[in-house]
Amino acid sequence: MKILIIIEQGDHDYCCYSPDVGGCITTGETIEQTLANMKEALELHYEGILAEGYPLPVLRSAKEVIEEVNFNEGDILTSLNIEVELSTASAA
Repeated sequence: MKILIIIEQGDHDYCCYSPDVGGCITTGETIEQTLANMKEALELHYEGILAEGYPLPVLRSAKEVIEEVNFNEGDILTSLNIEVELSTASAA
């Protein structure tokens, strides 16, 4: 599953979140570490959503996110592929 994420540079590290997956935020000292942390956070977040039987977040296109999100200079919009067993959702 491909999920759009935004990486912001802080004074001492990076922060990353998905505009479509509320409450899933992470940080890292480098962009690479931040991406790895976000991949793990998203996978755990989705596992929790599926385990509890909640609906999956609606994922927007990059065009929709660009039109709707206020970006700061230096912000990076990219995507991550996460591995989630979606068949669990149909069993719930």
